[in-house]
Amino acid sequence: MLIYRLSWLWRSACICTFYLALSENLYDTYTARSLATRPWEAGLGSAIAYEGHFPRMNGASHMSPGDSAASEPAPTPINQRIESIDVLRGLVLLGILFMNIPLFGLPHQAAKHPNLSGGIEGLDWWAWFLSGVLWDGKMRALFSMLFGAGAVLLTRRAESAGPEGRARTADIYYRRMLWLMLFGIIDGYVLGWFGDILYWYGVTGLILYPLRRLKPRAIIIAASVILLSGIGMHALGHEKAVRKQREIWSIQAAFAAGHQLRDKDYEKLIAHGERRKEQQALAEKIKKEAEARKAGYFSAIFETASVCTKWNSAPLYMDSDVIPMMLLGIAFANAGVITGRRSTRFYLITALVCLPLGWMIAGRDMLAWSNSGFDIDMVGSYADGAAWSYPTQRLLLALAYLSIVMLIARAGILRFFMQAIAAAGRMPLTNYLAQSVICLFIFTGAGFAMLGEFSRWQLVVLALGIWLAQVIFSTLWLKWFAYGPMEWIWRWLAYRQRPQWRLHDTA
Repeated sequence: MLIYRLSWLWRSACICTFYLALSENLYDTYTARSLATRPWEAGLGSAIAYEGHFPRMNGASHMSPGDSAASEPAPTPINQRIESIDVLRGLVLLGILFMNIPLFGLPHQAAKHPNLSGGIEGLDWWAWFLSGVLWDGKMRALFSMLFGAGAVLLTRRAESAGPEGRARTADIYYRRMLWLMLFGIIDGYVLGWFGDILYWYGVTGLILYPLRRLKPRAIIIAASVILLSGIGMHALGHEKAVRKQREIWSIQAAFAAGHQLRDKDYEKLIAHGERRKEQQALAEKIKKEAEARKAGYFSAIFETASVCTKWNSAPLYMDSDVIPMMLLGIAFANAGVITGRRSTRFYLITALVCLPLGWMIAGRDMLAWSNSGFDIDMVGSYADGAAWSYPTQRLLLALAYLSIVMLIARAGILRFFMQAIAAAGRMPLTNYLAQSVICLFIFTGAGFAMLGEFSRWQLVVLALGIWLAQVIFSTLWLKWFAYGPMEWIWRWLAYRQRPQWRLHDTA
């Protein structure tokens, strides 16, 4: 066990050293002239740090690629932002926190076995059900789309400078992705958040840059092929698991009715009983995990390190999760969907079609899981079944939520709410990492060690309180400062030049 712990620490140190060395080498390619003429300085290069290169949809005038203002390293003026994109990122942060809070506040196995930790009756059942229908996976899909769109939004104006501008844009883009991977490692192995997505966003972001100029149709076809190939890998496994579970239920019903069973049926019942014992052993494993995470900071970090490593190595993110959604984000940015250039009718029809359809599919999946009694056999069939229905519902609902935000922005309603959410969306990296820090101190031995002390519905209330605090903090912070703290640090690390700090300072 000690060797294992030392091995992942050594590997993390080597990876960090590699990123720092590579970043240093990339920095050496810069010249004094290039530092003074960065037309892309106004943006942060991804959905996590995109600072709004285009006008808002409220009628503000467009800045052309040749505007001189674009050549100065300064934050994008408020009247040139796409506020709806800030709102989308803010809502995504809320949804991600609602989705992640059970994993922060309960043993991680509670995600697959909700009946073993956190409660699953009454309000707890509704908290579990609504989270699965409304948020789970949908916010990550939308976040991935926004991240993919960032590859387009960062480079669109910068590349107007010609071949030299394109080369410099590629340089800064890849530097940012490398630093994002490092932030992800810190989030996972220092802050203890084993479900970190920053590392994988940095990894997958490395392959997006060459694809940013493809036509939307070609990118959509490529994303569909990747998505369908991942779904196909699980389709047969799902059908087999469902048939197996139904057969067990049928044998159990026949046995209860006093019917004579075949020897083969008895063997299946015995095997099923062994799996029941595994479930009991799982409950003991959950108890030990909770004790380790509450014992102290280092105990919590070592306990979650293996889960983090497994998560970062999961092929899920290579088939039906991150890459297809990022590709769709590039396509939607090029087609004007994410930048708000489509018609009101387009967004209205998209919302009316995708929202009820996505909710129906998601609700059916959650009810099927619940009606199984969270049987240990059903866990496998649900996971495989979700491999074909889960990507469908999360894509539908991501598009629906995107369209609803665009419609609200165009209608000009809920202005106070939209501006408050947009403030959090302008500091996504800061707020995402802050959620890890807050939950580290609330739930683990690094602070109050309250892991397992909250039921599911109480965790939802706690998440709402955390998010409300982040919205207030973001609103107040951006009244005086140009960027969020982590966004500012990311800029400094990427450019090796101190960015503007206070809102009214000169850059």
